[in-house]
Amino acid sequence: MTIFFLGYFDKFSRFFYKIDLELSREFKDLKSKYYSTQLSGFFYSFLRLKRSIPITFSSWFNVLFNRKKYLKIIEQNQTYKGINFESLIQFHEKLDNGIPRRHLLLQAISYIDILNKQFSKNRPDVVIMIGDSRLFFEVSKAIAIKFDVKVYFIEQGPFDTTIFNSQGVNANMKVDQNHQFKNHNVTTKITQLISNKNNQKYNRSYVYRGLDFLVDKLLHKTILYPPDLKSTDIFQLPLNKTADKPIISKNKQHLFLLILQVPQDVNMILHSPNFSNHFDIVKQCFENLPEHSKLVIREHPVYKGKYKQKLYDYAYENNIEFDHSDNATKIINLSDVVIVNNSTIGVKVLSMYKPLIVLGNSYYSDSNICLVYQSGDDLKDYLLKALTFQPEKQNIDTFLLNLEYTHLVSGKIIDKHLSAATEIANRIKISHFND
Repeated sequence: MTIFFLGYFDKFSRFFYKIDLELSREFKDLKSKYYSTQLSGFFYSFLRLKRSIPITFSSWFNVLFNRKKYLKIIEQNQTYKGINFESLIQFHEKLDNGIPRRHLLLQAISYIDILNKQFSKNRPDVVIMIGDSRLFFEVSKAIAIKFDVKVYFIEQGPFDTTIFNSQGVNANMKVDQNHQFKNHNVTTKITQLISNKNNQKYNRSYVYRGLDFLVDKLLHKTILYPPDLKSTDIFQLPLNKTADKPIISKNKQHLFLLILQVPQDVNMILHSPNFSNHFDIVKQCFENLPEHSKLVIREHPVYKGKYKQKLYDYAYENNIEFDHSDNATKIINLSDVVIVNNSTIGVKVLSMYKPLIVLGNSYYSDSNICLVYQSGDDLKDYLLKALTFQPEKQNIDTFLLNLEYTHLVSGKIIDKHLSAATEIANRIKISHFND
């Protein structure tokens, strides 16, 4: 059995390494190869004597050596080796218009060249990748389809779980709700799913990510830095500060909670057809509030104080409060309505049976369980309707249990004890023997 692991950072290589170890106990002839877009991921697997490639840098250096050849290809063709390469750069084009489109196309051609050779030479049985929408992963999906190779996708899930499926992640995955559950088991199963696991996190070495930071600082503005690593916002330092305030109070007003997410992740760039930035979301939500209502903003935990300054200025000018509590549960409980674009926390809101407005595309954008905003509609109508919207508990329970049944594995990628990796390895074994 041959398996390709495709990821970003050291924490993902660590997760892959555990899957690798579990599979090697069953498949004595197992061959694995690790492809990491970041050097932290590469060195984690390389130092453990695994065949590893720093794929993003390798591909870009390949572009620099074959620039004339690749320029000719992108100027005269839209496909290369049977793959439409122009369709693969969508995420990075939307991410930052300052990245030359030509550079992204050249990188796409190089990825196709390298991966076509890798798949042809190694003939993998399985490909496992983190996420599904960045350039390297888009090319990998296309090559895997070409070679008829099974692809599995991994992503952080809700309730201390890991998403694992063969569909994709974020809005690319669908929750099949055809599975039936016995009524007397539903409450127990829901409680088990949403209960706080408090799994211990592993002590991550700062050396690996420190290397990523150092390389970014030294090379970011040079021709040596790969274009598809630029503007991913992984190193942004806090620029703005929001002062701590007392616990939010409702004061006989309807409380609308708006939960923000990381601006430059795939959900915001590719799956947000109605809003392109958080400032517009805040402004539109505030200006369309029903009477006797207040808006409270909760920032993403890793992005506190990092949004555009005009968002904070607007909030200050309009007396919009920020929730700074460590846990979102308290403010969600206090809220009358919760608004999200399409972040994972929307599932937590559903599990608390709160009225939820979803502004973007998501796997939980289902009118049976929440209010799904449609382009061109009046947002004011949605905010007003949400005050009397009562989602059917049974519909939400059915959705949550089917989500777990079809997509979730207990445990997280950053757990000290990687139970999720063990379970994923077991599922791959079963699938392999059943094929």
